[in-house]
Amino acid sequence: MEFLANNKDLIKTSLKVAAVIAFIGVLAYFFVLKSNTMPITPLPRLIPTEGFTTGGSKINPAADVPRQPAGPNRCLASLPEAEAVYNQFVGKVNGVDSGPEDLQELNELLTKWGCLKLDLGAGSVQATRLSPYNTYHDNIPLPDIAGQCSNKSLPLRDLDITFQAWSDRATLLLRRLCTAANITIEQTASMQTQVTRAWKEVYELAKRTCIGTEKMDSSQAVGHVPENVAEQGVYNGYF
Repeated sequence: MEFLANNKDLIKTSLKVAAVIAFIGVLAYFFVLKSNTMPITPLPRLIPTEGFTTGGSKINPAADVPRQPAGPNRCLASLPEAEAVYNQFVGKVNGVDSGPEDLQELNELLTKWGCLKLDLGAGSVQATRLSPYNTYHDNIPLPDIAGQCSNKSLPLRDLDITFQAWSDRATLLLRRLCTAANITIEQTASMQTQVTRAWKEVYELAKRTCIGTEKMDSSQAVGHVPENVAEQGVYNGYF
């Protein structure tokens, strides 16, 4: 007790120093050790992050390719009937909240069909390589489809699932856009027929181009027994 009484000021000073050190330690923990995992902004990261960079900036993956404004383009122009349907909605669906977004997606979907048509005809992945992935109507990224078609390795099942999803979504978008634009039932049926013809054109081309005649569809793979062991009996011994 006498020691505490005689060194009261020293003890207070020691406690203050310990508190300052502890505070500095907490700051160092959060701003240095956690700088890679905690979104602390606008402070810069003190420890370099992992990843590839080019010219000091991050490389954007294909999935992050920004969507282009809806409108005429080379891919859409390759399907005249689909382009004609799209043009009938321009400027007529802004009165409905979902109208502009539905028209944007319809343009994106029809453009993908046209881009795929161009790449299938050229045997390349040029028109489709920057096509964005849309969870509303895509099952497989479009560049992947074009790439598999170029070497005839796309399973027929995947092709059918992809085109069916596209058809279903196009039908839904057409129905909503026709309602937003006050288009008659007869006109709606005619537009649906035009879009279906464009869809079928690309689908038939894809079936001829993407599915190999000699390569086996991976979804139909079966076991193979070499000829030199086909007549051998079952081994019942020990390994």
